[in-house]
Amino acid sequence: MILKNPKKQQVVIYGFVFLSAILFFVFGLYHLEKFETVDEHFWKGERVPQYWEALKNQNWKKTYINDKPGVSVALISGVGLLAEPNPEEHRIRDSKITENENYTVYDSNKTDKINFSLRFPILLFNALFLVFSFG
Repeated sequence: MILKNPKKQQVVIYGFVFLSAILFFVFGLYHLEKFETVDEHFWKGERVPQYWEALKNQNWKKTYINDKPGVSVALISGVGLLAEPNPEEHRIRDSKITENENYTVYDSNKTDKINFSLRFPILLFNALFLVFSFG
C-alpha cells in the first residue's frame, strides 16, 4: 500500500520505527538479568569498574581497553555502576567456600541486580539508537 499523502506516509514510517524500537526494548528486557556468558564476569566485576575508576582519577593510560568489553560498552554499561557501585563484591573470596581459591564462587543473590544494572543501559542505548539512526 502506497500512501499518496507524504504526511501520512511519514507518520506510518516513524510509527513502524518507533514500534520496532519498543519491541526491541521489550524483548531485550525480558530475562535481561537471567543468563550469564562465559567471560562476562571479567568485564562486570573488573574491567568496567576499573575503566570508570581510571576516568574518575584521570588516569588516561588505564582507559586503554584491549579486551572485552571495549570502550563503548564500558562507557555505556558503566552508568549502571550508579545503581550497583561494587559489582566486584559479587565474587565470594572466602577460602573455606572456594577451597583456597580452587573454585570461583559468586553470590547468586546479587547476580540479577548486577546483570540488570550493567546491561540495562546498553539495552536502552541500543533501543534509542535504533530510532536515532533512522532519523
